[in-house]
Amino acid sequence: MDTVNIAVIGASGVGKSTYIQRILGLSRLPLSDASTLSYVVDNVTHSVTLIEMDLENLDFASGGGSSSSSQQVPIQWPRQINGHFMPQVDGAMIMYDVTNADSIRDLDKTLNALTNSGLPAVLVACKCDRPQNCREINAEGIANHDRFRACIDNFTLSSNKPEHARVCLTTILRAAIKMRRG
Repeated sequence: MDTVNIAVIGASGVGKSTYIQRILGLSRLPLSDASTLSYVVDNVTHSVTLIEMDLENLDFASGGGSSSSSQQVPIQWPRQINGHFMPQVDGAMIMYDVTNADSIRDLDKTLNALTNSGLPAVLVACKCDRPQNCREINAEGIANHDRFRACIDNFTLSSNKPEHARVCLTTILRAAIKMRRG
């Protein structure tokens, strides 16, 4: 069984660990930045590793640092995670917190770098069960913004709609598997 590696990327506190906790059915947050599960997509069981990555651990400036050159640079993954070599990433979930406007900073750079690396990505708005008056970001507006059109899909996650988490994972897995097969 092949392992499909999916990076779960976002700023600190956006909901990456909570997402992984729900997908894995854990009673508490995962203890590691890399969690593996068996997951069925289109009647085929896959070994899936979800790799939690803070935006601060990614390098976008390898192309010289200006905004025009950094848009052409592929993503630079850290060499290690939790003392283990970083596996080849097959796709990514780009997450942000609708209650924190700072959480979307650098997401466009992240998507550009992923696109330049030839990796599929989905855009994921977290904490969408929070009341409107607590939100600082319009998830629909972000999803429809030109900067995020390269995402294969976008999702809104909330605790009252747990099925969205599974649909999100299934979508990125299908894209990653298709990309691998060429």
